[in-house]
Amino acid sequence: MIDYLLVGGGLQNTLIALALRRFSPAANVVILERGSSLGGNHLWCFHEDDIPPRMREVVAPLVAHRWESYDVVFPDHQRTLAMPYSGIPSARLDEVARAALGESIRLDCEVREIGPRHVVLASGERLSARVVIEARGPERYEDADPARDACGYLKFLGVELRLARPHDLLRPIIMDAKIRQSDGYRFIYVLPFAPDRVLVEDNYYSDVPTWNPAIVRAEVLDYAKKAGLAIAEVEREERGVLPLPWRAPALPKDSPPLVAGYQGGWFHPATSYSLPVAARLAEHVATTPLELLFADGWRKLVDNHRAQQRFARTLNYLLFKGTPPANRWRVMSGFYRHPEDTLRRFYALATTMSDKMRILNRGFYWFLAAHVAGEGSDGEPR
Repeated sequence: MIDYLLVGGGLQNTLIALALRRFSPAANVVILERGSSLGGNHLWCFHEDDIPPRMREVVAPLVAHRWESYDVVFPDHQRTLAMPYSGIPSARLDEVARAALGESIRLDCEVREIGPRHVVLASGERLSARVVIEARGPERYEDADPARDACGYLKFLGVELRLARPHDLLRPIIMDAKIRQSDGYRFIYVLPFAPDRVLVEDNYYSDVPTWNPAIVRAEVLDYAKKAGLAIAEVEREERGVLPLPWRAPALPKDSPPLVAGYQGGWFHPATSYSLPVAARLAEHVATTPLELLFADGWRKLVDNHRAQQRFARTLNYLLFKGTPPANRWRVMSGFYRHPEDTLRRFYALATTMSDKMRILNRGFYWFLAAHVAGEGSDGEPR
């Protein structure tokens, strides 16, 4: 009998499977993934304090890149933050998971039907389990009407570049907002993986989901060239459009199937970061007896997550509904003047009441500053 039947082989279910292997090694776990590898085509980044202490040993083998600090750059100030930052590429996730989980992984496996304790495959095969956990990605996010529920959208397109000569970057640039602002709040994200390898990504906190990836790709490459990066080859591209909600999704059910990952609303509403919340959920599943999976510990986890989400959704509403698009960078610039501890807890989706008051008080000041500065966006989607 299968104990945990995991539908979808992305970050969330892979973390659950690896955590079960670490904390409940006797559990019978099966992952069903429709693709030919786990993780798809992604790079998940996180701050060191985002991960619960017990999960750090589970996550550590997945990390391919780590930096001790990073920069943020705005028209009115820049700052180096001593906040360790790490990256997990999907290829590394796939490699580590295959080695650890072996035959527990079933690839090229299309699912036709999902029940609380069974799955029917496209082939007609029926699999039964004590619990089914479904996490099939953002495209299945349970918001019934994203056009109604989303404040705005995070649109991103990144290219991983192999360089003809070494770059001179000292550390990542998590936000370069000195670039031309368009289509809402725009910033470039730069990660130096190796002396001859760099990721450059264009990001938009936009009011609309529409865009032209070809235009954005050209702007990314233009930014890289102007930054002095000698491009030899584009090795990988990643892009997406993620809704940033202001309305709460439906409450997670207290019974199977457990809808996890982005699909179930287990992500940071203001940043779209998924790894911190995915790690917490994986820890709960792997360290809780299966028969108590939806008991008191589950309700505490859900209540805490929803409280943190509520604050993040409030910030989404203030940014998208209350600030002129061309001046949203002023709000973000003000945010990055907060103490590092406040920023750490915000990214981890673990803000305290004092953090919330500090962010809202300063945010109100920069909200007024953005309005005094006036409009002026070209308003053109990119």
